[in-house]
Amino acid sequence: MIDVSLNFIRGSDNTKFPMIRGEFVKYVYKNYFLSGKLVSARSKYTNYSRTRTINLKFCSEKSFITFKKDRHVTKQWKLIKDHASENKIAISINTDNIRLTKNLYNLYIH
Repeated sequence: MIDVSLNFIRGSDNTKFPMIRGEFVKYVYKNYFLSGKLVSARSKYTNYSRTRTINLKFCSEKSFITFKKDRHVTKQWKLIKDHASENKIAISINTDNIRLTKNLYNLYIH
């Protein structure tokens, strides 16, 4: 399982975080959640809403690579990076490879 964390840090409350459009969310749901490639996606705000973290968990490295190379994902990522650059929002990306046993995986997804 691949765990990906995208962290966005803004300097002030007046700066808006990058928007992730509904069409893209529907596309990811249809092509990655329903197929089981993406196991979990969560978003949270911390530090008085100055930091936004998006956590994505993929079932395998192959699924994560497919996601990264998907033209819809690369287009959305460019929009996010452009917005962050224009608004001075820092972005960091962390990935971890989590090894799960079958029993632990079944527990995790239920």
